Amino acid sequence: MTGSAALATKGEKSFSVFEQDGEKVLANLDQLQAWICEGLVTLNTWIEDGATSQQMGAISVKGLRFKLTDHLGLRGLSRKEPRFRERPPLTEQHRGFNWGAFTFTWIWGFNHRKPGLFALLGLSLAFIPYWQVAHAARNRITAALLVFLLIRIILGCCGNRWAWESGRFESMEKMSSCQTIWGRVGFTVTAVIFVWFLWAASQ
Repeated sequence: MTGSAALATKGEKSFSVFEQDGEKVLANLDQLQAWICEGLVTLNTWIEDGATSQQMGAISVKGLRFKLTDHLGLRGLSRKEPRFRERPPLTEQHRGFNWGAFTFTWIWGFNHRKPGLFALLGLSLAFIPYWQVAHAARNRITAALLVFLLIRIILGCCGNRWAWESGRFESMEKMSSCQTIWGRVGFTVTAVIFVWFLWAASQ
């Protein structure tokens, strides 16, 4: 990393990452992106904004691009171990099913800095009219309906982890509090839709 301080030229936005021993390393967006490609910087790498001294996860830095596999937590076997300090992983007590992600899919995703992932899933699934789902169930359970439910279940199971990885929250407690609100609204909406679904299927 020698000479990395020279990367932050005058007028160019600079950032800092932290070695495991605490040493601060300066970098610009291009260098950070190169480290992402090398697997040295991940979604959760701690990055400090050189202008504001605000610390955040790498996913919160505008201009950095991550692959879909990074968002899904699938790191290839050839990827290197992260070199820099990262946000702590989500603890078991803060995991659980996220009804907000399950119900609101792409809306929840854009709010939690997952636009690419949730736009892909949401645009293909969330706009399926529920009356069509009810009509399909009245005849038979179709493959489309199974995929529809399966992907939403995956979103619900991974929602809390993705919310923490978004970098929006300073602590796991604040993240859990926010997701509880999303969950209550999501569960209520899901329950109403389920009741309507049963009514429509019986007609």
